[in-house]
Amino acid sequence: MKAVFSSDLSLKVFSLVLGLVIFFAVRTEQEVTTTVGLRLVLREPSGLINTSDVPPEITVRLSGASGSIRALAPGQLGPITLDLSSFEKGQSTVRIREEQLALPPDLEVVSISPSAVSVRLEVKDRKKLPVKAILQGAPADGFVVEKTQVDPREVEVEGPRRELRDVRFVRTAPVDVTGAREPVNASVVFELPGPHARVTGGVSRAEVDVAIAVERAERVVSLEVGGIPGARRAVAVRAKLRGPKSVIDKLDEKTLRAEAVLDEDAKSRKPFAVRIGNLPEGVELLDPLPTVPRPAPPPKRR
Repeated sequence: MKAVFSSDLSLKVFSLVLGLVIFFAVRTEQEVTTTVGLRLVLREPSGLINTSDVPPEITVRLSGASGSIRALAPGQLGPITLDLSSFEKGQSTVRIREEQLALPPDLEVVSISPSAVSVRLEVKDRKKLPVKAILQGAPADGFVVEKTQVDPREVEVEGPRRELRDVRFVRTAPVDVTGAREPVNASVVFELPGPHARVTGGVSRAEVDVAIAVERAERVVSLEVGGIPGARRAVAVRAKLRGPKSVIDKLDEKTLRAEAVLDEDAKSRKPFAVRIGNLPEGVELLDPLPTVPRPAPPPKRR
C-alpha cells in the first residue's frame, strides 16, 4: 500500500488540486444571481378597461449558472401577460406566478417585485372625435393666422365611460406661433381628455399646418368726385377700401383722387361710375362700388 501511495506522488497531488479547483469553480458558477426587468401587459376583458395604476414592468431576481445567465438573450424573457378576460367590473388583485416567466430549466427565481398588482376594471367606451389644433402666442405685428389645418381631422378614442361622457373633441398639444411671419408646421401629441383615455389605431401624433398672412383691414373713406359734367356743386362719395392694416391705418384720404367715369351716351340716366386713383399698393376698392348721379338736364326754354 505504501508503494501504491508513494508512486507518482506529484501527479496525484496535481490531480487533487485540479479537482478542487474545478469543484469550487462549478460551485461559484452556480451561485451567480442577476436582476432583469420584464414588461407587464394586461389583457383586458371586452368592454372593460383598467383604471388602476399598474407598473409598466416587474423586477425579477434570478439565480443559476453564470453561463446560463450570460446566455440569456435580451428578449428571451417577457413580456408578462396578465389575462383579465374572465374578470368582472370592480377591484381585483392579480398575483404574478413563477410559471408565467417561462424560465430555462437551469434558472431559479429568487424574488419577483411586485409579486401582485391591483386592477380596477370600469366600463369602456369608444368615440370618434374631431381634432382641434391649439395655438399658442401671436404672430409678428402686422401678421395674422389665416388658416389652420390638422391631420388627422378625426381620431377614435377609448377610455372609461366617465372620462369620455362629455368630451366633444380632442385637443392637440399647443403649437407656438409667437412672432411668426411665415407658415408654421408642427408634429404634436394629443392632449387626451382623461388619464386613462387613449387614441386607437396606432395614431400618436397630429400634423398641424398654420398659414400666416399679412393682417388686412377695411376702411371707409369720403372723397369729393371731380369731372362730373354740368355739376353745380361738389359731390362726395363714400368708398370702402381693404388692404394691409399697416397701410390702411396710415392712409391719408387727401392723397386719393376720385373722378367720374364718363360715357358717350348723353341720353343715359344711369349714374356715373367713380374711379379712384393713387391707391397704395395692395389696397383694393370693395363693393359696392361708388357712383354719382347724373346732373339733371337744364329745363327747356319755351
